[in-house]
Amino acid sequence: MTTEQQGQEGQQGQQGQQGGEGQQGQQPPAFDWKATLGEKYGDHEKLIQAKAWKSPAEALASYAGLEAMIGTNRLAVPGKDAKPEDWDAFFAKAGRPEKADGYQFQKPTDFDGYDDAFAGSFRDVAHKAGLLPQQAAALHDWWVEQSKGNLAKAQEGLATSEAALDAEIGKTWGDKKAERLELAKREAAARGMKPEAVAALVKAVGNFQALDILADLGAGRKEGALVGGGGSMLTPEAAQAEVRRLEGDKDFRAAYLTQNHPGHAEAVRRMTELQLRANPNAVGQSPGRV
Repeated sequence: MTTEQQGQEGQQGQQGQQGGEGQQGQQPPAFDWKATLGEKYGDHEKLIQAKAWKSPAEALASYAGLEAMIGTNRLAVPGKDAKPEDWDAFFAKAGRPEKADGYQFQKPTDFDGYDDAFAGSFRDVAHKAGLLPQQAAALHDWWVEQSKGNLAKAQEGLATSEAALDAEIGKTWGDKKAERLELAKREAAARGMKPEAVAALVKAVGNFQALDILADLGAGRKEGALVGGGGSMLTPEAAQAEVRRLEGDKDFRAAYLTQNHPGHAEAVRRMTELQLRANPNAVGQSPGRV
C-alpha cells in the first residue's frame, strides 16, 4: 500500500469516527404532548409540566404506581343531587346489611330494662342511615350502657326519696307513725285512689302533707266524724266548687300566696285538703295556685 493510500484510509477513518460521535451526541426529539392531545392539552398542561412526563410511557408508569398505592376497590360518594336509590347502592357496596334485621345485637343478660321494641326501631333507623354492622352494634352497646346507668341513678334517687319521707314521717308522727300511716292508706283507698297511687304515697318525698291530711281524715272517719257542710262528707264536685270559691276570695288568696302571712299555713292546708277531695287520684302533685 502506498503512502498516499494509507493517508486516504486514515482520513476516512477519522471522518467516520467523528461522524459516529456526532450521531451519538444527538438527543431524540421531545414528545409532542400538544400535538397528541390537541385541544385537550390545556386541561392537562399543568399536570404534565409538574410531573415532567416526557412520554406517555412515563405517564402510564406514574398512574400504575398510584393504583398500587391507593388500590382499585374504591367507592364514589353520591353527589348532593343523588337519588335514594343511588345512596342505597352506595350503602350496599360499603357493607350495609340488605335488610334491617341483618344487624346483630348482643342483648344484655344483666339488664331487666332492656327494650326489645326500641332495639327493633333502632335497627330500622340504622339501616335507613346506612350504618355498617359494626357501627350499629357500637351505638347499640353505648345505648345499653347509658340506659343501665340511668336506671341505677333513678333507683338510687327513689331510695333517697323514700328515706327522706320516712325520716319526715318518723320525726313528725313519732310513735304514732304506723297507726297514722295505716289511716292515711285506708282513707286514700276509701276515696277511690288506685292501688298504685296509694302505694306511691309513701315513696315520694313531698307527699308528707298529703299523707298527714289523709291521716286526719281517716281518723275522723274512724271516729264517725263527717267533714263538710251540713254534716256530710264533701263530694269531689262540692270540693271543686269550694276551690273555685276560694280562688275568688281576696283575703284567702292573700293568705295562700304570701308565705309570711299569719294564715298562710292554714290556707295551704285547707286548699290541699280540698284538692285531695276534688282529685283523689292526684298523688304527689303540688297544690294548685289560686
